Amino acid sequence: MKRTCAALLTVGVLLAAAPATAEPPCDIRTVTGTYAFMSYGDVWVGNPAFQGTLAPVGLFGLLTITPDSRAVGPMWGAIGATGYGLDPVPFEAEVTVAEDCTAELIFRYYPGQEPPSIEKMVVFANGKRMRGISKQTPPVPPIAWVSEYYRLGGIGEPSAVCGRAMGRGSWVMTCNGYSVGTAGNPPQAMSVSSALMVQFDVDGAGVATGTAMHKIGPTWLESPMTGGLVVHRDCTADMYMDPSAPLFMTVRAKGVVFDSGKQGFGMPLVKETSEGTGLMPPMVCRLVRQ
Repeated sequence: MKRTCAALLTVGVLLAAAPATAEPPCDIRTVTGTYAFMSYGDVWVGNPAFQGTLAPVGLFGLLTITPDSRAVGPMWGAIGATGYGLDPVPFEAEVTVAEDCTAELIFRYYPGQEPPSIEKMVVFANGKRMRGISKQTPPVPPIAWVSEYYRLGGIGEPSAVCGRAMGRGSWVMTCNGYSVGTAGNPPQAMSVSSALMVQFDVDGAGVATGTAMHKIGPTWLESPMTGGLVVHRDCTADMYMDPSAPLFMTVRAKGVVFDSGKQGFGMPLVKETSEGTGLMPPMVCRLVRQ
């Protein structure tokens, strides 16, 4: 009896120590569907007078992968001090998927770009999530990023249905990036690190109220926030923050929501002041429902 118990105990220990079951073989069907994604990293911005500096890269949007290994979708964001504004940028790519659940996203920033840009990805959770890293990019400017992908809906579903109700509730948004000063030549020479956290509630009409906390270089700013968050049927979102001391500007942003409306990605893209409208420097943001 003692030997039997000892043998069973040994088997139990070995089973507990065994690795978890590996992902099943993958193919293009594993990743067919629509994903919310965020890419963030750095680009080297060179300038003869200032030698060069690192600037943030932030891109996000929706990527729909089809059974014929094509990927399309709207994208927003900024690369260095160059922002795309509120209008989406069409994105097209080719996708290859290996049996070991690695994949590659092959695309071109502009027609005729050679070599093409390639992102290496790992597919897991049966295609529900992916992670990626820049593998090949144009030599100028040097750029590197990592990416996160979250599927909207089930396998093979071309899209998910969201709506205004997904915006209602309590949220926390955290952002990090940089702010550009108005002095210096070029202005990027006066760039400083920047972080933002906004805690806010959204009512059924999409009106948001809360508190904005902002660290710009050595300066700490905290003030009441009013604005709005509206989620559309395609799971994209429009966000804005009204003027308030001490910034006195309206900030307009775009976003995408996923995880049944529990999480989101986004970026402030446009600022409106008494002097006019301008593009925001890149700040990548995450939204989490409280």
